[in-house]
Amino acid sequence: MPGKWVARVALGFAVLLLGCGGGGAGPSAETSRQLRESLAGYETYLQKNSAKLLHWTETIVLKVDEGSVPKAQSRYAASRIPYGRLDPVADLSQELPGYREIERGIFGDESTAGLTPVAKQLRIDAESLRQQIAATDHRPDQILAGAGQVLDEVLESGLLAKSEPNYPALLSTVAAQTEGVDAALRAVEPLLAEADPELLARIEAQLRKTYEKVGEYGTLAKDPEQSRPQEPGIAFVVYSEFDAKTIGEIAQPIEALADSVAEAEAQIEG
Repeated sequence: MPGKWVARVALGFAVLLLGCGGGGAGPSAETSRQLRESLAGYETYLQKNSAKLLHWTETIVLKVDEGSVPKAQSRYAASRIPYGRLDPVADLSQELPGYREIERGIFGDESTAGLTPVAKQLRIDAESLRQQIAATDHRPDQILAGAGQVLDEVLESGLLAKSEPNYPALLSTVAAQTEGVDAALRAVEPLLAEADPELLARIEAQLRKTYEKVGEYGTLAKDPEQSRPQEPGIAFVVYSEFDAKTIGEIAQPIEALADSVAEAEAQIEG
């Protein structure tokens, strides 16, 4: 199945994408081979995180049923890591409906009252999302556009605490979204390397700066070696402790990265 998927993508877009090399005839044979491999790796990444999301939503149901607010909070936090990583390819401009209500209940009201049916529906929606991602042929141009949309969302609402107003560990979501953008960019890296290697180098440098800045406030899930016992990726400074200056400093490398990704979108489309 993955082999057929990447072959269909690579063949279908060899001519349409990347107006460079061979007088605009599409990517070279070597680039096409590398693209197939990178897309296959990304498909594995998506499947892995879809499964993780489903697992954590199932545990949310269990802890809400138990009436354990602290445990429901920890499972919510863990679930946001794979959810954020899927952001570039999932239509997450609308949250999975249950997330908002569960967040408000367990963090805002500090109660699980009435949340059992909501949690069960969240688990059903997570399974639907997993199936949707598995059944979709994610085109390189769509992957890149999705990465750009995620960065815009982080800047416009994520860092302003609009997306999860009751969630104190909000920066862990931003970190997960950064990891998702990174994975998406790796998937289309062969195209960018052929289209504009200088732009690719700039993107890689900006990703490093983004990781460095976000990583000042917690341990990224991509760096599993940590002294704290929490699930990797969820141990971050409580977001309410940040002042406007700190948020602005975090936003700077993300904004620069967003600009470069927008430039890369034009390269892929051209």
